[in-house]
Amino acid sequence: MSEALAIELVAEPVDRVVAEVAVAFCFREDRPLRGPAGRADWRLCGDLSRFVADGAGGIDPGGVGASALLLPTEGRLRSGRFLLLDLGVAADFGPDACARAVQDAARRILDLRVKSVALGPPGDWLDRIPVGIAAQACVRGAVSSLEGTGRNLEIRLVTTPERVARTLRGLEAAAADMSDRGIQITLPSRERIAKPTRPPASGPRPGSHVQP
Repeated sequence: MSEALAIELVAEPVDRVVAEVAVAFCFREDRPLRGPAGRADWRLCGDLSRFVADGAGGIDPGGVGASALLLPTEGRLRSGRFLLLDLGVAADFGPDACARAVQDAARRILDLRVKSVALGPPGDWLDRIPVGIAAQACVRGAVSSLEGTGRNLEIRLVTTPERVARTLRGLEAAAADMSDRGIQITLPSRERIAKPTRPPASGPRPGSHVQP
């Protein structure tokens, strides 16, 4: 059986994406939690922060205990479960660390016997890695996790409207580089990437006449 990786781009926050599991990451010095983890923590009424603060059953703030925390969302996110993963120290973070983090996340998702995951590029709130390079690292990590498993995985890659085009270019470059790995990689077509639209103005347009 051959492995297959399908990536969909979603210009929504991770807590609003429909998937079986949502994944976010944190650095050991992220107190309070930042990025997608911080937003999910707010939706989960601070459950993530409480687990991280005391290390009970979750990520150890000292970096010597567990490196992952899995929680049920109980309807507070659009995914059934939420997985928080430790990225280590921010100063050590780069493209290779990004790929390893996605590889770790994908392996854990496969161990949970689910197929769809909502995931944002690790550490993207720091802006230390160019958007396209981060997207390539995500593909490398996911492909590495799938090799030899005979499994399929669907990643709903979370981004922002202004980063969609650069993310897609990075995904395409990674898929081309990894075409000899024997894994079918499906990417969103450019025609399906919706351009962000501004909401209609609530008031009259400039120059329009309003009847009294």
